[in-house]
Amino acid sequence: MPVRIVHVTAPGCSWSWGYEPVFQRIRAVYGEQVPIDLVVDCPYADFDEWMVHYEMASWDEALAFFNEGVEKMGLPMVSWTKETIPRNVLPASLAAIAAGRQGPPGAGRFLRILTRRINVEGQDPGKPEVLLAAAKEAGLDIKRFEKDLADDEGLRAEYGDQGVNVPHLPMGFYNLILTDDDTRTLILDYAFDPAVVESAIDWMSGGALTKRLPADVVAYAAEEGPVSQVEVERVFALKPRDALSKLEAGEKAGRLARVTLAGAPHWRKAA
Repeated sequence: MPVRIVHVTAPGCSWSWGYEPVFQRIRAVYGEQVPIDLVVDCPYADFDEWMVHYEMASWDEALAFFNEGVEKMGLPMVSWTKETIPRNVLPASLAAIAAGRQGPPGAGRFLRILTRRINVEGQDPGKPEVLLAAAKEAGLDIKRFEKDLADDEGLRAEYGDQGVNVPHLPMGFYNLILTDDDTRTLILDYAFDPAVVESAIDWMSGGALTKRLPADVVAYAAEEGPVSQVEVERVFALKPRDALSKLEAGEKAGRLARVTLAGAPHWRKAA
């Protein structure tokens, strides 16, 4: 049976940005041989209620939780403060559902872009201009996006109807489910190293899948950027010095431009 990945994601969740290099690597290596089924969820619609639910009595406890997650993921991410953290990230999830109505590739680009804007650039999805800017960057049909985004009742219905074909397992933002929908299912917690997921796929498929190795770092950064050095290391299975060398070569050639996000250098297509 074919192997597929099932994952619960949310643009407003840092774990979701942590898994972005993994999905980019899997798509590059296996293509359509390994479908990735994403269920859009939401970590919280009220940050204060979220803290109560997780029995956090102070901002320091919440910050320690966030910092622990960033350390596990190893990617540059925004350092939130009590004053800057979005109070409600449900608008981001509903916007992802709205973008999904336009199908690939725009819907997928929008999900990545909005997740990056929130978790790396520190933007608040509760502000309509943030959602609109992400839609424009993703190349969506803006008039259709705005119309769909206004369909609050319909979006909430679609949001609630997701997950019909997902395994009945303890799924969370921090894990991945690999399944052949027959006899084998794996739960991978904190699998932010693509090599771990790739190894599991090869085992479940018996090594029968055709693999392609991505090679063009500059083209990737120009298409998917801004990208961090760590993302490039993971997507292309490169050592840090080799990833940096290729990014700097693209910059020197005038194909890439460097920008600092979350206190770290990122590379994107040069203007």
